Amino acid sequence: MKVLFLLFAVLTLIEISQQQSPTCPTGMQYRTCGSQCPLTCENRDDDVVCPAVCVSGCFCPSGQALVDNDTCIDPEMCPNSTETRNCTGGMVFRLCGSACNLNVTCENVDVPRTCAAVCVSDCFCPTGTALQDDVCTRCPTSSSSAASVSGLLIFSLLLLYLLVLNNN
Repeated sequence: MKVLFLLFAVLTLIEISQQQSPTCPTGMQYRTCGSQCPLTCENRDDDVVCPAVCVSGCFCPSGQALVDNDTCIDPEMCPNSTETRNCTGGMVFRLCGSACNLNVTCENVDVPRTCAAVCVSDCFCPTGTALQDDVCTRCPTSSSSAASVSGLLIFSLLLLYLLVLNNN
């Protein structure tokens, strides 16, 4: 009976470890019931008529405006520019990007940076990618969540085996 309970507990832990809670870009918050029409730099001066429908997802804190789909700033800091630029290598133009994200490569992606909280209009790699040979790409990582789940499973099975041996 102890073994069955232990096996159930181990399988439950593995299932919980595989579930991922929603993660949002830095400065954003996950909400289960947010506005379908959040404040953005593009609509900050418009009279937006929005249906009262709950939408789950990542949202800016109250009073902040969304710019470039993943950055929250005070509405007064929204850029007035309608400038666009053709970007290469999978980069996208942002009116309000972070200077910390300029010239990030797979070789320096983990290097800590200190940057001023100002908008920079330039070409940036999409979130989760960095430049490698002048093309935005997902950089190889040193650890994998799949590897950690496999490690947990192996450890749990070893523990279960030792408990069974101990009870016999």
